[in-house]
Formats: sequence, structure tokens, C-alpha cells
Amino acid sequence: MDLIFEDFRKAYSVGQGYELAQTLSPVPPPSQPDRLYNFFRSTNFAAVKNDFRYRILYDNISPFKLPVDEGNGWVEIYVAYWKAIGEILNAENAPKANTKVK
Repeated sequence: MDLIFEDFRKAYSVGQGYELAQTLSPVPPPSQPDRLYNFFRSTNFAAVKNDFRYRILYDNISPFKLPVDEGNGWVEIYVAYWKAIGEILNAENAPKANTKVK
């Protein structure tokens, strides 16, 4: 989770829209093939919104600050992204065989 939010903070703070969009990519970068898996496994359904809210709005790792309303919007975006990543990972791990159910 930290890598994605670190990249988000960097891209947002310098106004790099393309780099910001890359934090929401459903395809992991070649240098980090486990990025999506690690991001999805970093939290769970019960805690995802609070975890992301903390990372985006209240984390003191960097001096990066967002207005609360805008930060809450980003929280919603990353929660939706987290859910989509879960579906993508489930589809990738589904059985590859095409078997008939009787």
C-alpha cells in the first residue's frame, strides 16, 4: 500500500497527471510485478476505507496535505480501485480449464 500512496503523493504534489494516473493502473509495472497483489493484501474490506483515509489525509510521513473534501474523494477512488484489483486478481487466479458442470 505504501508504494502506491507514496507515488500518489509525489505525482500530486508536482502536478504530474500521467504519473498520478499510473497509480491507478490495473497493470503492474515490470519492475514491481507483485504491486497489485501487495496492494490488495495490505488491508481488508472492514478496514480499507479507514486505512486509505489515514494514508491520504493524516499520514505524517511527508508534509503532503490535501483539503479534507478532496482527500475524501481520493479515498473513494482508491477504495474502488482496491475492490477492482481484488476482482482482477480473482479472475487471474480462476481455473484456466474450461470444464463443464453437470
